[in-house]
Amino acid sequence: MKVVSKLADIEFQVGTVKREGNELVVANPPGHGIATQVYVRPSDVLEVLKAVLLSRAGLVFVLAFPLFWWRARKESRNSTSNRDGPGGNASINKPW
Repeated sequence: MKVVSKLADIEFQVGTVKREGNELVVANPPGHGIATQVYVRPSDVLEVLKAVLLSRAGLVFVLAFPLFWWRARKESRNSTSNRDGPGGNASINKPW
């Protein structure tokens, strides 16, 4: 997940999910940036579901999720395999 605001630009990876009382606590994995915990209340879940159901873009994303997931995996594999080729990241780090 990526969070972008005036205060922060954070790439958040989900590591663990546990329940504390009436809340879910989502934490990033150890070693992935600053230790972060996100507390999700039941009302937060209802707000997200309501926003997705009332949004055409949200519904399309949920219904077409397998396609989006497959395309993202394919793009990720292509960018990783091209990393060391001509014009890849490795050539930038070797100017001579």
